[in-house]
Amino acid sequence: MAIDKVMKNIKEGIVMGDFNDPFSIDSVASKMWAPLEEHRGWFDPWMDLYPRWSHDFFGDKKALDRMLLSEGLFDKKGLEYKCKSFKPLAQKPFIKDGIPCRWQISQRGKGRHLGKGYSDHLPLVLELSKKPFTCNEKRVQIRDLYKIKKKNVNLEIKKAVVLYSSDDGMILSDGSANIYLYKPQFSKPIGTMMDIHVSAMDDFFGVREIRALHVKKVYKQKGDLNSLMLPFSKLREAKASDVLEYVEGVVQNKRFKTRYGTIDLHVKPNFPKPKEGEVLKLERVRVGKYRGRIQLILEERQ
Repeated sequence: MAIDKVMKNIKEGIVMGDFNDPFSIDSVASKMWAPLEEHRGWFDPWMDLYPRWSHDFFGDKKALDRMLLSEGLFDKKGLEYKCKSFKPLAQKPFIKDGIPCRWQISQRGKGRHLGKGYSDHLPLVLELSKKPFTCNEKRVQIRDLYKIKKKNVNLEIKKAVVLYSSDDGMILSDGSANIYLYKPQFSKPIGTMMDIHVSAMDDFFGVREIRALHVKKVYKQKGDLNSLMLPFSKLREAKASDVLEYVEGVVQNKRFKTRYGTIDLHVKPNFPKPKEGEVLKLERVRVGKYRGRIQLILEERQ
């Protein structure tokens, strides 16, 4: 495509506008210019924000508007992106009653402009600087994330390993603990080891999750998955975001009975629903928690 040729020749630049292509792993931009989660090639700063939206269509909030930053804005030469400066202007006068303050036209949009309102899209802003790019993150381990109360953070984790991956998210582990990364809108193979910058976290029914991050470095070395997974024999010790290397048992009253104890089952729509009395033998199973109860999550996964 013609735009590919143009973008390959841009050393320091920003491609921006209403892409009409919502931020997601399935977006055209993601498929054409991945990896958008790293500072090489092109980077999408929506990675560092949560929630992500610039347009509201009857309550359906999506990030249609994009700013893709070239890797030359992170090379510590010339103009540089100022870390975490990207944001939608979700404030007056551009927003009213929680949605963009769009232009007002009489006769339900068929008449003349009333001289009121701005756009049904929020403006996006970021800052550029002549100072070398840095985020000045605090380096922590995954276990530390469970002690931090703030939702918007500026943290670095070294050598986090992708222990588990599904359509809805990943489980990352650095050996100190595991944590669930919810809908990152990018994918990495199981075993990938990487340094990450964590920007946003939240709790889902009491379970801590990462909601926004970007990838700082990907190592050639792969993580040792076996050492990071929980043995079946320790089922009674399982906690949210653990990954069991193997489980075997029988479905009874929507629960899973094994020789190491009985546990709740949560079956996602994309996974075949097991029948009462069915014997299951499964590898790499995610452990979740809902309303205080530990459960096995059955879902399609890598």
